[in-house]
Amino acid sequence: MKRFIIALALIFSCVALPAASAVAYDPLNEACQVGGNNSGSSAVCTDKNKTADPVSGPNGILYKVTRIVANVAGIAAVIMVLLSGFYFITANGEASKVASAKSALIGAVVGVVIVLTAQAILKFVLSKV
Repeated sequence: MKRFIIALALIFSCVALPAASAVAYDPLNEACQVGGNNSGSSAVCTDKNKTADPVSGPNGILYKVTRIVANVAGIAAVIMVLLSGFYFITANGEASKVASAKSALIGAVVGVVIVLTAQAILKFVLSKV
């Protein structure tokens, strides 16, 4: 079971990693800047400026909410890992306390995996819409 969880965590972490910045360069950016010949007045430039969707766009509400949830979940996961470490230290070999600390640690790791997977799925869906 441990190997399965570790394998899932590795797979989902690879999926959740941000894509390479190959799409970061926009060749039309220089053409649409002010100062050129008919700059900003072409159909491509005017359409480019109007396609930013405030809900699902790159700076939309969904993106911002997922970033906030991911940050909160990351902070909570760090706190849970620290608490589970404290539980391990204070367990003194008692099986019930060690099991409680283990479950807290596994819960924190699973929570991070779920948040990363949710972010990856949302980014994938928003890029296709």
